[in-house]
Amino acid sequence: LVVARARLRYNLMKKIYLTGALDLGKISKNFNDPLQTSGLIAGYGLTLSYDSFLGPVQLSLMNSNQPSKAILFFNLGYWF
Repeated sequence: LVVARARLRYNLMKKIYLTGALDLGKISKNFNDPLQTSGLIAGYGLTLSYDSFLGPVQLSLMNSNQPSKAILFFNLGYWF
């Protein structure tokens, strides 16, 4: 298993953030095989978040090359 991750967070305004993410991964039984690009799984997304009194309020849009279908995710606070 080989995984590479990158996150870039930008403060748009006070308490409002925009975060871009990229994840690359590959599962392999052979030690030299992870270096090959075939079978690479890629995920990427964009999150808009606001630091409220309830905790973070986040709206994320994510996609991947397997399956190639966009997902919209909403998160409210830490415990909701």
